[in-house]
Amino acid sequence: LMAVARGKPIRFRCAVLRFIVTSVYLGAAGTLGAEGPAIQVCTSLAGSIGWVLGMRAPATQSLLATLGFASGFAASFNSPLAGIIFAMEELGHVTKFVSKNIIVVILLASVAATAAGRATHGKWQ
Repeated sequence: LMAVARGKPIRFRCAVLRFIVTSVYLGAAGTLGAEGPAIQVCTSLAGSIGWVLGMRAPATQSLLATLGFASGFAASFNSPLAGIIFAMEELGHVTKFVSKNIIVVILLASVAATAAGRATHGKWQ
């Protein structure tokens, strides 16, 4: 999270490697969950898309990463409110002033990620 707070993107190849390692680990009956790697992959994907689209300012990268881990957190734990609260907590490390527009975007990303998770996996507990 320190890289995110400083506006440094997490490399996409790190996300791909994390996905492969987690898939092998879980496929071999590993006991740890997939939530942590899912959050990291979402964070990396959001930052990488922003980087490709030319959004390279450190503050923008921090906001994109916040969107990524709010979405990953919400989808992983089937809880959009938890994703929003977690994102707001982490944004507190970046800035003390958050606009309503940013909150709305985080809310929409979190709800969309939860809806996508529910559509693909059902309403698990």
